[in-house]
Amino acid sequence: MICEIRSPGVDGILYCRAEVPDEHVNDCRAIMHEGDASLDTSSPEALYRSVPAIAPTHTEIVSPVDVKKGVYQLVSEEVYQALPEWDWYHIFNMCGATLPPKPPSKRELKAMRAKAWAESQRK
Repeated sequence: MICEIRSPGVDGILYCRAEVPDEHVNDCRAIMHEGDASLDTSSPEALYRSVPAIAPTHTEIVSPVDVKKGVYQLVSEEVYQALPEWDWYHIFNMCGATLPPKPPSKRELKAMRAKAWAESQRK
């Protein structure tokens, strides 16, 4: 995906490529807005309606196709491939936030327990 970054202290707009955010990244993005009093949290539908939709900026990289429908396109594949690829830890850092470490998956937890058990059996 392409990310458009506007950050305090940075002139202009920065663009980068990133993996599509997983559940952990989306949860962290939601937590960043949790204390925002302008969001209506009375129901899931109200929350969805109150989150602002921000369209990409029309630049030399992104151009509108149908603004009313929210359809935009990249100028070219070559321009997209030339963008730096950042992970979400860098993107959060650029915006002044820290992405906490991803919790271990069920498979990783099982492997950690098995390793701890094996070590305990050696003693």
